[in-house]
Amino acid sequence: GKMPSVEITKSVDYIGSAAFANASNLNTITVDSENTNYFVEDNVLYRVFNDRYGKTKYELITYPAAKVATAGTIVIKEGTVAIKAYAAAGLNSGVATKVIIPYSVKTIGSGAFALSGIKDYTFHPITAPKLLTEIMDTGLDGFRGLTYINFETTLLSFIDLNDFSNPTSSK
Repeated sequence: GKMPSVEITKSVDYIGSAAFANASNLNTITVDSENTNYFVEDNVLYRVFNDRYGKTKYELITYPAAKVATAGTIVIKEGTVAIKAYAAAGLNSGVATKVIIPYSVKTIGSGAFALSGIKDYTFHPITAPKLLTEIMDTGLDGFRGLTYINFETTLLSFIDLNDFSNPTSSK
């Protein structure tokens, strides 16, 4: 996409997964100061919310594809509990080669770092984050799989012959 910047207005209360996944020129994100759901820190878009105990938590929504990381390293904000699907997918060449994932991260969305160019992942969590997956059609008739594409390349996929449109049947 050609969009170099995007503004999140005060009325935006939900941004879906992969909302900016094909915005290869995106470098600047701004959020209206009256928006209480989202904020930008160092041009990186986060959602803010309170957990069931009233503690403030963050979700990484998107890292702009054209924003070159300082020293080639993306440092995710402390307190971030989730990295949304495709949040840093398809980064432009030379944007980053490393990412530091803080202790607070519990889940990494499907495709979060797919085709990102990132090769060096530093995990600070004591417990490994859950890797979220998605069912993907492989293009072969009847073959669908749970595919882990959370990082630069596909880690593994489970291929099944089941007909997912009718969970009780199998071919």
